[in-house]
Formats: sequence, structure tokens, C-alpha cells
Amino acid sequence: MMFFIFVPVLFILALAGGGLFRRFGNALSLDPKSRKDEDEDEKLSRLDGNSDISEQDSIESRIFRLAQSLNGKINISDIVIATGLGVREAEAIMDRMSGSMQVNMQVDDRGRIAYEFPEIQSRLGES
Repeated sequence: MMFFIFVPVLFILALAGGGLFRRFGNALSLDPKSRKDEDEDEKLSRLDGNSDISEQDSIESRIFRLAQSLNGKINISDIVIATGLGVREAEAIMDRMSGSMQVNMQVDDRGRIAYEFPEIQSRLGES
């Protein structure tokens, strides 16, 4: 009886072309670094356009609210702390957002990067 269950399962796995292992291989790995890298890569691919628009909008709105609470100027560390995103994820989002009129990337004399939100800064300056 066990043979009739085991053989079809192997056959299905063979048809999948090892796709299950490719998809879950790092998750099954004993090496925590490979699991973390895969998780970040998956999140980045989702944030680069392969995910729900609502998820991206939610993250962006959280970043805008963070910028408002910090007088319109934030950095990657602020985003990571406030959102729980990884550094690479936060950088990818801010690279995309800084191409818009709402966000400007500024680099100071020491090479530190800050993101300024001119609309928010203008509104806070008017109050």
C-alpha cells in the first residue's frame, strides 16, 4: 500500500522539475543566511512590481506618515525602524519614490543620504 502512495508522490515531484525545492529549498536549508537572503529577494521582487498595488501603497503611505512625523526629512534607518522592512527593501522603495516630485534624495558632505518630502516640509513651514 505504501508503494502506491510513495511512487505517485515521487512522480509528481519529478514532473515539477524540482520546482518545489527551488521554491522552498532555501526555506528548508539549515543555513539561516540563505533563508534570510531568499526572504529579502522575494520581498524585493514583490516591491519592484510583482505584488499587490495595495501592499506598495500601504508601505508608501506609512513612509509618508513617518516623514510627516519627522518634519519631512527621513533616512533609511528611520524607515527600517518604523516599518520593519529590511535595509535593501527600504532602499529599493526609496529609490523608486525619489524619482517623483514628492521625494528628493539629498547627500550631505559625509555621504549620508536623507530623503526630503518638499510638500510636507512646505506644509509644516506654513503652520
